Amino acid sequence: MQSPLAQQVDLQAETDYLENLGITQDNVYLHFRGHNIYNLVCHIGDCIVPKSVSFENEILNHHLPNAGYWEYDKVLQDIDDATK
Repeated sequence: MQSPLAQQVDLQAETDYLENLGITQDNVYLHFRGHNIYNLVCHIGDCIVPKSVSFENEILNHHLPNAGYWEYDKVLQDIDDATK
């Protein structure tokens, strides 16, 4: 039995949209779970560092490798395309 919302969703259109973003059935779980882990690490960091320090901006993001991370590269490309 489908909910009224599920009956209104065009699953193929949604799938096409996500695949255009680089999100596929093979990597969607990692994509969303990765955000959960990132948020958890940020919360823990905020609990253990002084309030005058932004754990996310000054510590975590500063040490995360971004090269070769397709989502990061896509954001940079989108920004570059939008500013031309």
